[in-house]
Amino acid sequence: MKKPVRFAIDNGYYDHKVAYWEGDQVRTFKYPVVIGSEQEALNSMDGRLVGMYESGGGRYVVDPSISNKISLRIEEYGSSVENRILVNHGLHKAGIKSDQEVYLTTALPVRDYYKPNGTKNHALINPQKENMLEPVYVVKSLDGDVEPELVARVTDSRVMSEGVAAVVDFLVQDTSGNARQMRAPIAVFDFGGKTFDIVTVMPGMVIRQSSSGTLHRGTYDIRETFKPMLADYLTEQGVRMKTAPDWMVTEAFETGAVQVVDNDAPGGMRSIPVRELINEAARPTVNECKRFAQQTLPNMAEYEAILLAGGGGLLCEPLFEDWKQEFNLIVRDEFANARGMLKIDLVL
Repeated sequence: MKKPVRFAIDNGYYDHKVAYWEGDQVRTFKYPVVIGSEQEALNSMDGRLVGMYESGGGRYVVDPSISNKISLRIEEYGSSVENRILVNHGLHKAGIKSDQEVYLTTALPVRDYYKPNGTKNHALINPQKENMLEPVYVVKSLDGDVEPELVARVTDSRVMSEGVAAVVDFLVQDTSGNARQMRAPIAVFDFGGKTFDIVTVMPGMVIRQSSSGTLHRGTYDIRETFKPMLADYLTEQGVRMKTAPDWMVTEAFETGAVQVVDNDAPGGMRSIPVRELINEAARPTVNECKRFAQQTLPNMAEYEAILLAGGGGLLCEPLFEDWKQEFNLIVRDEFANARGMLKIDLVL
């Protein structure tokens, strides 16, 4: 009988970040949050379906190349079948087999996990927990000659607050379960896909609601600004382009450059740096986030640490250089929440 395995999936709106144990090491990976209907079916050269799943009576395809994407900017995202499919896609990518029992932890933003009065928002937490217990199947054929196969046996489902999870990751440095002692508040700026969330965690892992909050700005806002700027810039560079495709925007955000076909360049490809263009596109959003942070945390000197987490934090790190010097801002990678969701078992 296989032992259950613990997975943590930070299931946001932009990328899903996965963390799991491999021996005494935490392994991580991410994948884009892109899902479409059965009509977006993809297949390999040998005719096998790629990225198709079935759950709740519907079939869906998960792949970054999907043209007609299902919009996920909905309030009930956590309890949606699309979220369930996307989370199971992560389990499938990790190599989980259908007979493997999985203990799964997913996340909610702090603004959704807690009510304004500080109590847990069970109206959102419980439906997401139950949602992840529903079975999801990999569809291998549309002809009916191969039965859909269960992705994994998820037998335990928990939900944790983002932001708080990033603090756990910061405090628990290894697998011993020993956490560094908190001497003063720690704040987390969680720069996500659609929001910039601030949470203040006091010694004893107590949330201080008066210095926590949410600004509805995120990486998607930067993408919308950057996309036409990229097309115009590439046109100036002699690249014929009316609209920059989504995959090129993603490539730019991940590498700071875009590759374009150029027969005169070595290897037939030319690399065009766009880091400064990204900074220009991101600056208005980052400035809004900074103003919001200063309003929410008027005395940043009282904090033991201020952590900048989330994919937006890494993307916009150059624009926070001044705060590294002034407020000792610590930039964490985009897997901080997922790792903390996994490590919480070490200290419970």
